[in-house]
Amino acid sequence: MSKKNDFYLMNQPKPENAVGFCHYKKHNGFVSEKMLKKHQCLGKNCPYLQKYENHEFWIDRARIKAEKKARKSEEYGRLALAA
Repeated sequence: MSKKNDFYLMNQPKPENAVGFCHYKKHNGFVSEKMLKKHQCLGKNCPYLQKYENHEFWIDRARIKAEKKARKSEEYGRLALAA
């Protein structure tokens, strides 16, 4: 195993703290919220990321997205009435 892979594996979170699992063959392993943001997995729409949907991080993220969508549709409704 290369030193780069050793370093990557050394910094992996414990399974109970992981928000997902990376299946990329060069550095597969558990992914924490911090690693997810640092590696920009969501921004890249990484196909190797397996999300643990029942983790609090994903539940909060879905709730925040739904709230934003509701606010936008509410604002759109007010703009349509004003016009």
